[in-house]
Amino acid sequence: DEQWAWFYPYGVDTRPGKEIAFEFRFYNHSPQTRTLAVSPNLPEGFSLLGGKLSVKVGARQEAVVPVKVQVSNSVRPGHHIITADVTSKGIALREWSEAIITVTE
Repeated sequence: DEQWAWFYPYGVDTRPGKEIAFEFRFYNHSPQTRTLAVSPNLPEGFSLLGGKLSVKVGARQEAVVPVKVQVSNSVRPGHHIITADVTSKGIALREWSEAIITVTE
């Protein structure tokens, strides 16, 4: 199941200088509780705000990690892609999920 870890919403429209709020959602298919972490890979001109990006998820449960991103004033209009690495005990998935940020003038 590829949809057990994903950004929500998938696409966001914004402008330079603004802050964006995403959620990173996990569904734990495992029969045991897992600690899952997300590490966003941001394009140039975008920065991650906030702290801890991990969550403990019960067996066969969903959980959400808030992800806040600051868009620099220097970011050019267009479509920008963020990817996310997902890790847990015994799991290390690079660029597992993505989202699209559309910057307008």
